[in-house]
Amino acid sequence: HYAVYLQLFRTGDSHLRGAEAATWLARLEPEQDNLRHALQWALDETHYEDAMWLMIAVAWLWQLRGNWYEHGKWLAQLVPHRQALAVDLRLAFLICVYSAARALEELQPVERWTGEMIELQEFCSHKFLQATTWFFIACYSADFSQAAVAFERAIALARATRELPALGAEWGLFADYDFNLVSYLSDYASALIQRGKIVQAVPLLTESLAIFRRRENQYEIAEGLGTLGLLALLQGDLAGAHRHLHEAVTIATAFTYQ
Repeated sequence: HYAVYLQLFRTGDSHLRGAEAATWLARLEPEQDNLRHALQWALDETHYEDAMWLMIAVAWLWQLRGNWYEHGKWLAQLVPHRQALAVDLRLAFLICVYSAARALEELQPVERWTGEMIELQEFCSHKFLQATTWFFIACYSADFSQAAVAFERAIALARATRELPALGAEWGLFADYDFNLVSYLSDYASALIQRGKIVQAVPLLTESLAIFRRRENQYEIAEGLGTLGLLALLQGDLAGAHRHLHEAVTIATAFTYQ
């Protein structure tokens, strides 16, 4: 049962960041109880690495559906057992904790995990996991100057990894290099815009949105259009803001993105 649903959700995950996302969302939605049974079995049998692989397979689906609280609750059950995970998988686990922490009080404050994540990078065999680590450190940093350094480090590492051997498909979202790179670009652009650094933000946002459109990542296109709408609003272009935001809401509604 576990093996069947691990394979199903891995296969589905590989399609959720492309043109077939709507088809695979509809296929995976009814199978989530089966996935939960498989997760519970892995935990009950103390197969913690098996549980984590399934968490990776479902991570992006639950983000699309806004299931951050449930994602966090499952991760919280793995916290006491994270030492049993191999180094790369343990770093991926902590990255997932960062991603879900905003929805679950028992995973906060996230800063308590930062030292462990940075230490694990020294032994991590995949530089792209290191890039993702710096990205989440940037997202949670209270000091923008420190966040900017972390964002730029994440982007530089992500660009550099294109020349290296890729992570296997079992890593799901972590193995989607272009997708993650443009996510870093767009989130950094959003942070810059909020601080009035529009000139720095525009090329990052333009590059990320162009790649998302080429890949037909509808969720991320909507996110990028939302940021363009904010940018237009800040510049006093109400017609442009309305145009971008209307397109973003239309896409989000069509794909029932939370």
